[in-house]
Amino acid sequence: MRLRSEDLFRAEVRIPSGAGETLRFASAELCHYLQAMSRVPLAPVRDPSLVRPGVVVGRAPLPETGPLEEGEFRVVPSASGFCVLGGSERAVLHGVYRLLEHWGCRWSFHGSPLEEIPRLTAEGVAVPELREKPAFRVRAYASDIHTWHYSEPEKLRSRLPSDVAFVDWLGKTGANAFLFIHHPFDSAFTIRELEPEFSKRGIGIEWGGHVLPVLLPRERFRDHPEWFPEGPDGRRTDLGNLCPSSPEALAEVADRAWKLATANPRLGALHLWGADFWEGGWCRCAGCKGLSPSEQSLRVCNAVARRLEERGFPHSIYALAYHDTIEPELESAPAERVFCEFAPRERCYAHALSDPSCERNRFYRRALEGYLRIFGPRVRVFEYYGDAILFFGCGVPLVEVIEEDLEFYRTAGVSEVSLLQFGAYSVWAYPLNLLAYAFGTWGRSGELGRSIPRELRAYGPQFWRRFEQAVRPAVAHGDIRRPTGADPKRLAEQLSTASRELAELSRAVPDPDSSEQRELLGYTAAVLRCVAKELEGSAPRPVVEDELGKAISRLAALAPRHVGLWGVFDLPLVHAFFASRKE
Repeated sequence: MRLRSEDLFRAEVRIPSGAGETLRFASAELCHYLQAMSRVPLAPVRDPSLVRPGVVVGRAPLPETGPLEEGEFRVVPSASGFCVLGGSERAVLHGVYRLLEHWGCRWSFHGSPLEEIPRLTAEGVAVPELREKPAFRVRAYASDIHTWHYSEPEKLRSRLPSDVAFVDWLGKTGANAFLFIHHPFDSAFTIRELEPEFSKRGIGIEWGGHVLPVLLPRERFRDHPEWFPEGPDGRRTDLGNLCPSSPEALAEVADRAWKLATANPRLGALHLWGADFWEGGWCRCAGCKGLSPSEQSLRVCNAVARRLEERGFPHSIYALAYHDTIEPELESAPAERVFCEFAPRERCYAHALSDPSCERNRFYRRALEGYLRIFGPRVRVFEYYGDAILFFGCGVPLVEVIEEDLEFYRTAGVSEVSLLQFGAYSVWAYPLNLLAYAFGTWGRSGELGRSIPRELRAYGPQFWRRFEQAVRPAVAHGDIRRPTGADPKRLAEQLSTASRELAELSRAVPDPDSSEQRELLGYTAAVLRCVAKELEGSAPRPVVEDELGKAISRLAALAPRHVGLWGVFDLPLVHAFFASRKE
């Protein structure tokens, strides 16, 4: 079947009478883009004869296609039109976008002004028969909520337009969950202004993060010190998390989690993480000293999961495998709704996690495989492909690593994946990482090359390949400014070489108007050069910090479209924090 403009003049776009918000949005999007392609005005109509999630273009009834899984969609052509069916309303939306991509539509991180929408020619376009389902059940993104600067209205307003465009891109590339990461100093669990954008695209909002210190308020220490962790010196402290051997402490945490769930009914899964520092703040009292940090974390999550289910809030609860809980040293079985959230932050990003030649990643791979044996498919891998803190704002293309990682995770039995990013800055510094992740979560990595947005296409594959190869030594040892497990002299030599290669690549940027890409390359080269100087001790610290400060200032002077709030306000703080830790 071929679709021509004349067909659209006679066509109806039909949806079920009981269509929900996401299905209504899917039909409106299909009408919008068909109209942009053909200049034929279209609007969806309700049809009481349709009883399953789908959009029908033409007069034919819905075909009998059998059941579809929740994330699965089908595009079915017929003699008089076509239909897009899904195992859920969200799957129908993803099918609509997939069909539009097949016809040549190309999306942009920056919204409709930079999208590519082809004109419908006299010959029309073929309507393919498609049937697809995602490679992972959950395809999530995450970001620290404090980076929205939500307590400062002017800053928040300045950020929201780029966020709306990014959420639109998430919907068009098949995401279905977003986590706002909460820290103890935060007063918000979600950005209310963005909730409608997530809702109509069927993207679930998840909540939590490093919230254990919030769920057991520190002011309770005065009356109940026994609820709090005991340190190695035998003293109770209000730092860290709690004492999992205290039934009263577990009950307090579970009750507060339930109250937060009732106050925020639109929020879904709860990520129940401990304090965000290396030792984690777990307890060493007589009842806990024989329990590993990962066991203590799991016992808290089990208690919360059971309490929420008892009270009618059967949320999924995520126990974090991270830093001192990264290894599966568990005695208890996870409750039915408790998931493992595996976050290998200090892994090597110069190699895929499955690369047998990488000793650093071998440790993390074994830990992941251990959690998979315990939790089965209830494992989410939390990845850092867009983490501007880990990479200190440096440009770090990781296409090959991401594609190999996702294939390994899928075949290993991981059912959920998540990517940490920081809004406009990550879109600018890690665009190919975001694209490789989005395509890989649907098992479509092979299509990345022909779907790169227009604003990135001019650089060409050779540019990105050289960029990726140059920075690999910098991402093999954890945080770029605080590498661990490396030979300092050898790494300094590698970073110096990488810095020179990036400077040369900067001179080869093809577009004379691409000053922002040159600035990213120049900033990355400066950071690597400074880290090399720190490792070899070839320059006093004030000199290194001054050089870094100048590089940061050049980034902050770029248009907000590129660096966003994070580049202007948060990047300098990240550098200052790590500089202070070297004192």
